[in-house]
Amino acid sequence: MNTIRTDAQVAELVLEEPSRARVFERFGIDYCCGGKTPLEAACADRGLDVGAVIAALREPRAPEAEDVDWTVAPVSTLVDHIVEHHHGYLREELPRLELLVDKVARAHGDTHPELADVRATFAGIAVELSEHMLKEEHVLFPACVALEEGDAEPASGSVESPIAVMLHEHDEVADGLARLRALTSGYEPPVDACNSYRAMLDRLRTLELDTHRHVHEENNVLFPRALALESRS
Repeated sequence: MNTIRTDAQVAELVLEEPSRARVFERFGIDYCCGGKTPLEAACADRGLDVGAVIAALREPRAPEAEDVDWTVAPVSTLVDHIVEHHHGYLREELPRLELLVDKVARAHGDTHPELADVRATFAGIAVELSEHMLKEEHVLFPACVALEEGDAEPASGSVESPIAVMLHEHDEVADGLARLRALTSGYEPPVDACNSYRAMLDRLRTLELDTHRHVHEENNVLFPRALALESRS
């Protein structure tokens, strides 16, 4: 078994073994936008015992886990996966979830005034992600694929600037998701929550989990590979 160093960056640990992302989700450790943080520091930030986290990381991989090592896949395959899986999920889920958030806020806003902030925060995230996906699909992703195919100068120019923009936008979405988690007490339904309220919280939790994996695949796999390809061209 590989030694798990306390000074290893969180993202590096997930790149070595993708199923570790599930452990970090369990402990609330950011492995996507905060992936460059050393494990020991990430645990300290969360008030966690680093030994307990390492023990969890060493647990046998769940047999039902379907984790793919995207570091060895072609860039074009990774891009297709992001667009079809993550972007496809967002395009289908965001409009429907927005309707549900609005419905719950109207029905329960008097007794749960924090739902007004939940609705506003979610609306901001939805707009950010929708615009973000278009920029990736029309500008950055084609440039990344062109670099893999040997085009030293993609039509859109260097990928460095658009990647910097995408990283900043990822941070903004992460801040919004963290606010949603705080406003909903970790997506924990209140005692008077109806089925719609509970469904909203469950789907917000799923949105957070998928976005974490989505951002990890871009920040820690796709973007570094594209920059490396460009530096060698």
